[in-house]
Amino acid sequence: MIGAFPFVTRFNTGHGRSFFLEGKRASEAEWNNASIQDILPTWQFWTRSGGSGEPLTVDYDYDQAYDGGCALRVSGELGPDNPTTVRLFKTRLRVTGGERLSVTYATGAAGEDSGLEVGVLLADDPERFVWLPVGVAANRTWNHFTQHLDAFRGRTIAAVGVRVSAARRRAYALHLGELALLEGGRPRRPERPRDFTVDAVHPDGDRAEVFLSWRFAGTGVWYYDIHRELPRGGRQAVGRILDEVYYVKTLTRLAEESSTTLQLTAVGPDGTRGAPARVRVRWT
Repeated sequence: MIGAFPFVTRFNTGHGRSFFLEGKRASEAEWNNASIQDILPTWQFWTRSGGSGEPLTVDYDYDQAYDGGCALRVSGELGPDNPTTVRLFKTRLRVTGGERLSVTYATGAAGEDSGLEVGVLLADDPERFVWLPVGVAANRTWNHFTQHLDAFRGRTIAAVGVRVSAARRRAYALHLGELALLEGGRPRRPERPRDFTVDAVHPDGDRAEVFLSWRFAGTGVWYYDIHRELPRGGRQAVGRILDEVYYVKTLTRLAEESSTTLQLTAVGPDGTRGAPARVRVRWT
């Protein structure tokens, strides 16, 4: 049960065929790290059709993600006879004012109604979802929708789900990349990590094992992301952890680099990213 704000999930199961950051593929490497699995839906999967047709199918999709290794996909033939409700998380969240709900989603179609609604079930009316229409998807890829929850001030959210519907029958695929229930006030940006250090490097030609450490923040951090800066710009995911040390099994030298710059970024419980700390791994 989700019992406090903030709550953020990217539906990350702790493994993947690639690693994605902000909807873009940040590493082509297959990976497995159960310690960074997100909180997954309470019900896997509770679906119901609102008509005579069968509900759509729900599963994890490892070919597309917003953050991590996968997204939640709701797909199938959608039409007037099978609007589909997916009940996701059991919660006990008291709304006191300023809280908001956000969802990051993709439907593959820009400029069209997404067909998506996000629903909250209230503890004092447990038989009826209150549906919040998401509306038109501006992009073919990832879109962001935010709804303030002040209308529910003084009430308790007991469950969260989504519903998809269509006026005409068509093939439909919704990807949910992130669902967040956020507290009021300004986002809390974590501090830049301190004492980011390369403790040891064991080179072997154009590859090396690297041992990293930093000063662990006692509060205000959900996890740390480690990236490498690429020679022609951009960055590549190296790892994610909630600890004060990290072992890079294989760092590969690119384009005859004399050194590789690594970034360490703290991410807060609401998903807000801080400024990165940097160190260099020298090849020559």
